[in-house]
Amino acid sequence: GWWGNKQGLQLGIKYIDVFKVKNLDFQAEMNVMRPYTYSHNDTVANWSHYNQPLAHPFGANFFELIGILRYQPAYRWNIELKYIYNRQGLDSAGENFGSNILLNYETRPRDYSFYIGSGIPATVVNTTAYLSYQLKENFFLEGTIMYRTFTLQDPTAGTTKTSSTTYTFGIRLNMFRRQYDY
Repeated sequence: GWWGNKQGLQLGIKYIDVFKVKNLDFQAEMNVMRPYTYSHNDTVANWSHYNQPLAHPFGANFFELIGILRYQPAYRWNIELKYIYNRQGLDSAGENFGSNILLNYETRPRDYSFYIGSGIPATVVNTTAYLSYQLKENFFLEGTIMYRTFTLQDPTAGTTKTSSTTYTFGIRLNMFRRQYDY
């Protein structure tokens, strides 16, 4: 649990035509990042650009699982189901547990006993369903439903759980879909 063990791991797999079902694809990814991984004692030298983490949107000190199932049941139709689970150890007021890469790592409370998820445990779960129909070439009608939960287990304030559901419908013309997963 030494704070200076700065490592991360990313594993992924993609399976095309799952169980020989044409146009049914599965993708899975796992991301793990130890505390303080992209931080620095000189806050200008951390691994960020315009104060945004470069390697991963969550910064450091997290565990993440992603599962995506894509299916094209018929010409012009696309369906996508996505599940994202993230568990991160957040900083408390005045204590740096290594999730915020913009903080100086010399402000840590100790040198040992830092593990993935150290700090205040926070869990984010995103579940998304997407449906698209290509009306004409490069002209899409699409809809998305996203359900998101956020659970914070603060030892002093107790457990806080919030959830939200987002519905989007739109027309997309000759451009890639924007992803709002985080």
